Amino acid sequence: PGQLANALDFVGDVRDIAPANYTISHTGHSLGGLLAQLTATTFQEKVTAFDSPGALESMSDVMLVPNVNSIIYD
Repeated sequence: PGQLANALDFVGDVRDIAPANYTISHTGHSLGGLLAQLTATTFQEKVTAFDSPGALESMSDVMLVPNVNSIIYD
């Protein structure tokens, strides 16, 4: 939870300083991939994750997404 809180704070800071016309995307590998999935889902932004442990169960565990079955992966 500490790393997730830090990641969410960081993304919030980036969103605060990014111009409105910028597109923010999240990318990560392994644990970074999981954090990217969780932060992107929280802010409804694009994500690319590599070798992530998978975020569906984690999202449900931390209540970021109440209905994880509604997530569609391309």
